[in-house]
Amino acid sequence: MILGNLQHLMEWIKGFLEFHNRVPAFDNIWSSLPRYPGNYVPRKSYRLLSQVSGKEMRSILIVILGVFTATLHRKTDIARPTASQEWEFKRAITCVQYLPDFALLSRYRSHTDSTIGYMREYLQEFHRTKDVFLRYQATKATKGRVDVVSKELTEWNKSRNVEANPNGHTAAQKPRTAAEDRDERAYLVNQVLEEDSYFNFPKIHLIMHWADQISPYGSLPLYSTEVCEISHKALKDAYRQSKYVDNIPQIIQSYTRSHSFAVRELDMTAWATEDPAI
Repeated sequence: MILGNLQHLMEWIKGFLEFHNRVPAFDNIWSSLPRYPGNYVPRKSYRLLSQVSGKEMRSILIVILGVFTATLHRKTDIARPTASQEWEFKRAITCVQYLPDFALLSRYRSHTDSTIGYMREYLQEFHRTKDVFLRYQATKATKGRVDVVSKELTEWNKSRNVEANPNGHTAAQKPRTAAEDRDERAYLVNQVLEEDSYFNFPKIHLIMHWADQISPYGSLPLYSTEVCEISHKALKDAYRQSKYVDNIPQIIQSYTRSHSFAVRELDMTAWATEDPAI
């Protein structure tokens, strides 16, 4: 469950960086992470990762705050942030700090009242600052509405400018008018995104109960679903080997064949280690 929320967080971060033109800097820092034991070093930028495993996501959990902070504080080969951007950057860094901290604490196999209190505190701070990513939680329907509104506003601005200046703008007026139209469109798009976006979905809601459940039921790793997810791997591999048409019989046949070979290999290993004298 927490890895699902981290995937949401990574999508918010990606949208935030695209909006503020910080994606190349993030990719550069991301791809230059040093190697050390237990650390997953990505071979390509996060944008190009089609699927992230649980192990990889846990490694990302450890480094994401440093990479994100270094990206927003980078001063070379990048435009200097405005005052409003600096305020947004600070709030985004705070939000990105607290969700991974909460996730790392939730993976403890034993807890005290202090660690449970820290979990509540970190989650509270995450909820206090998560609105900085609200516009990046937009659904496909909202994004489609944004495109429509943006096109309508562009057409309306064109007709308004023609009515106000039938002979066309002067060379001095053109950049000023274009900047005003751009700011107006950005404000309207942001308003639509924030009005139609929300954080009310199950994965965000469920983590609010975790701290209360640890005392009566034990640490959260006891209830991990990763064992079930691992058991799906063989079926997923069999599906990839199928022709994707009438695939259920192919999956069963492929899985049965690989399982039979595995059992046969175990039998041969057992026979090879048997004492001939017995």
